[in-house]
Formats: sequence, structure tokens, C-alpha cells
Amino acid sequence: MVEKTQQYDAVAMSGEVSRRYQVMQQEVQALISRIMEIDDEKKENELVLESIMKLEDDRKCWRLINGVLFEKTKAQVVPEMTTMIKNLANVSKQLNDALLLKKQDMNRLEQQYDHIMKQAKMQKQ
Repeated sequence: MVEKTQQYDAVAMSGEVSRRYQVMQQEVQALISRIMEIDDEKKENELVLESIMKLEDDRKCWRLINGVLFEKTKAQVVPEMTTMIKNLANVSKQLNDALLLKKQDMNRLEQQYDHIMKQAKMQKQ
């Protein structure tokens, strides 16, 4: 009777571990997706900055921010875009750090899961 209870506990625990692992996989995929979006936005800003660097400082630039179109000069836009690129790089780094931590957590869970499975096999014998 005690052995069956332990077996049920092992099965329930493995199901819980499996669900946690699936949630972690989804979180990793979400982080990867967000990192790709941030990197794409950063590259777009770098291309625009590279293009407008050739223009005169008093040249008009139109910038769309949150659906509002602003008229500025190149001299005003360049520092803003440089700051934006730096901020996007920082966000990307933070997300990459979070991704690394999440993957480490997944590895730890995998190691713990292997241990649980070995215990369950030993109890069945």
C-alpha cells in the first residue's frame, strides 16, 4: 500500500515537473521572440541614423512617435536616435541575461527530473 502511494506521488510529481518545464519552454520562446523584435528595431534605427548622417544639420526630418508626426532637424534627431539605439541595446542585453537565467533554470529542472525518474524506477523494483 505504501509503495503504491509512493508511486502515485512520483507520477504526480513528474506531471508537475513536466508542466513546469513546458511553461519554462514557453517563457524561453517568448524571450527569444522579444529579443528578435528589439534587435530588428535597433537595426532599423541604425540604418536610419546611417542614412541621415550624410545630410546637413539643418535638414528637416519627420519622426513618427506613438502615432504623432514631429518635424525636427537632423541635429535634433541624431542624439535622440543615438540614445534610442543605446537603450535598445541595453534592453536586448537584459533580455539575453534573463534568457540565460531561464535556460539555467531549465537545466536544473532537467537534472532534478532525471533524479526523480531514477527514484521512481528504483521504487517500482
